[in-house]
Amino acid sequence: MKPEDYPRATSQLKLNTRVFALYKEKYPNLVELAQTMGISTGQIYRVKQGKRGINQKFIIGAAKAFPGYNLDDLFYIEGQPVKILRSGPSSVNMLSKNILTNSMKTLSL
Repeated sequence: MKPEDYPRATSQLKLNTRVFALYKEKYPNLVELAQTMGISTGQIYRVKQGKRGINQKFIIGAAKAFPGYNLDDLFYIEGQPVKILRSGPSSVNMLSKNILTNSMKTLSL
């Protein structure tokens, strides 16, 4: 699919995480969480502060750090409802699902 084939949305959506609400059950601090996730301590603090978005490495790391949780338990999409300007089989939800699915495939390799 070419970029112009993706639907355009009239509002912004943001991928958020519940990792910061859950980590205290399993990890004594964010440093140990970051080590388990395979990311830098700086990255985890920047994501927590909203200074950096959630990327594929963060998603894969969260799945490693919380193996008993589904992706839906660890991540959620925040924002206003989206109006798709281009019709067709694609949707923002399908794109989000594809991103998470591809991250999980990478994790299992």
